[in-house]
Amino acid sequence: MGAMSSVSSLALVAFVIAGFFISGELVSAQGCGSADYKYVMMLCLGYIEKEGPKSPPSGDCCDIMKRSNLRCVCEVITLVKDDRHPISRDKMVYVANYCGTSIPPGIPCGS
Repeated sequence: MGAMSSVSSLALVAFVIAGFFISGELVSAQGCGSADYKYVMMLCLGYIEKEGPKSPPSGDCCDIMKRSNLRCVCEVITLVKDDRHPISRDKMVYVANYCGTSIPPGIPCGS
């Protein structure tokens, strides 16, 4: 991926996250993973979106996946349901496992 594409992708993610905060959709989840959610979306979106093939995540993505409360991140993902960037549960599980962590069984996390 070229530098311009990376910048464009990062700008898009920042715009989407700002939209969530402005619309207030994350307010009810403030105590449960909204900060973790923000960083997982910034650093891992390209690896967990429904579109595209599964691919090994970056080191930064793995770092945030290991440090985040994934149960809470999944609650926020389920609450937000961003149709522009639908999250794949299979890819969330794949990325978490690749990074040496896991999503608890039975926790909804994407679709």
